[in-house]
Amino acid sequence: MAREYARLMVKIWDDPDWLNLTGDEQTSYAALISSQDLDYAGILPYLPSRYAHICRKMTERKFIAALGALEAITPPFVVIDRETAEILVRTYIRHDEVLRIPNVAKAMAKAVGKIRSPRLRAVVIDELVGLTIEAPDAKGWRGIEDGYPDLYAEVAARASLGVRGTLTGTLPRTDALLPSTFNIRPSSSDSEAPSPRAYRRAS
Repeated sequence: MAREYARLMVKIWDDPDWLNLTGDEQTSYAALISSQDLDYAGILPYLPSRYAHICRKMTERKFIAALGALEAITPPFVVIDRETAEILVRTYIRHDEVLRIPNVAKAMAKAVGKIRSPRLRAVVIDELVGLTIEAPDAKGWRGIEDGYPDLYAEVAARASLGVRGTLTGTLPRTDALLPSTFNIRPSSSDSEAPSPRAYRRAS
């Protein structure tokens, strides 16, 4: 299921972190979210040379510097694993409303399974845990549960325990906010899994 357009929320122009970016940094972020390489989990390959000519005076060196700035912000706009050559647009799943449509949510879940970087996968899972609070009734949860029950159970178990990354602290228990099928007991293997790093951004 190919993407035909990119969603850029208008409220981003009220975000002081976004307004504090340079033109190169904003352009680089826009290039990432509108890239044909971006999948439904918000992952795309780390290939700076591919973006060297996205606008006049842009170079590979400038693009790499822009990505570094986008990554250095707390919380970051992007997360990069240079060993696996992957970039994560951290809030893509939330802002593109991936969970709104079951088939798109399934495509996202499939993409999560293809993430090579354990670190980036942990960040995506952390974002999904946050979405159990922000969008507990999204139809996409059913698509994930039906097509990718292991991922669904992992997210649900972490959400019920309030397990999120250490940089943002833990969330309160969310059982009452989630669909009844989220109220599952975590498996023993889940309790042994490393806690994901936290990357949260409201805009």
